[in-house]
Amino acid sequence: MTGSSLAGRRVVVTRASEQASGLSDRLLAAGAQVIELPLARFFPPVDGTAFDAALDRLDTFTWVAFTSVNAVHFTWERWRKRDPQTARFTGPAIAAVGAATAAALKDVGLHVDLVPPQAHAEALAEALIARSAHVIRPSILLPQANNARPALGERLMTAGWSVTPVIAYQAVPVAVDAQLLEAGADAVAFASAATVERFIAGLGRERVDRLIAAGCRFYAIGPQTAAAVQAAGLTSAAVAGDATLDALVAAIIADWKPVE
Repeated sequence: MTGSSLAGRRVVVTRASEQASGLSDRLLAAGAQVIELPLARFFPPVDGTAFDAALDRLDTFTWVAFTSVNAVHFTWERWRKRDPQTARFTGPAIAAVGAATAAALKDVGLHVDLVPPQAHAEALAEALIARSAHVIRPSILLPQANNARPALGERLMTAGWSVTPVIAYQAVPVAVDAQLLEAGADAVAFASAATVERFIAGLGRERVDRLIAAGCRFYAIGPQTAAAVQAAGLTSAAVAGDATLDALVAAIIADWKPVE
């Protein structure tokens, strides 16, 4: 990636403020002008009773699966508060939906037993089913957001699994500062399906349509995010070949020629 790959391009990053730097730094390194437009903030669950009850019996599950870095962060923080001296996290095997989530687990010292070949819930479900084919009625704990898609749990229940989804954190939309886009934008980078919905709701359809009319292009980190872009009536100019920030930036660069 060269420093001028995206020179002169105004690229909107829709990640939460505390998570935006990874994507923003990559875009800045490619020469882009980054506009950070956070659409949500993340907090512990309003009522953590079910979460705590599940953690109390952690060693009874066959698996615990993490589908986001946030799920790792909030689960680990809650677990550490329960036993700050030892912070043992033992019992089930651990699955991560993709490389970023696996890296977050490794950062807190947890061993990751399974990462699917594609970073999405459907692929994770199939990998879990294949890995546990020898187990009679496997059980799984799914620490998730309050707005998590049900696809993973539904697929596992269909396969005969005992599934315990719990709210590990809540995603709360924040007011969008539309003035940040007064000068327009050349691109919007979506790193999750949820951010697509928040983007439309936060800006309003009229403002989004004005961006489109001015030539703004939209980029998705993976197939689920691309599906959300399409469902919102938008078009993905490119979809990352892998659900990573590096792949998302590479897709944006490949779609643009450097400004002459």
